[in-house]
Amino acid sequence: MRRWQRHEFRHDGLRTDFSSQLTDLAIPTLLIHGEADPLLPLSWSIDASDSLPAGDLLRLPGVGHWPPREDSTAVFDAISAFLSEG
Repeated sequence: MRRWQRHEFRHDGLRTDFSSQLTDLAIPTLLIHGEADPLLPLSWSIDASDSLPAGDLLRLPGVGHWPPREDSTAVFDAISAFLSEG
């Protein structure tokens, strides 16, 4: 894991970046991001959501890098609602 992290994380972002291909993703997509994530900036999820033709973003205040563990009820409710819409 450490070797992968050293390879993947750079001062200017991630080495592997498929964000330019998000416009091709035509299925409904829900992104979930903790607003207090210390590892990945919320702006990345905002940009990704804006690029997705059928994207939605759930921003969880006070939640860090592990939303399903930190606020499982909010994550479960959001996924359930998202799936019932489609």
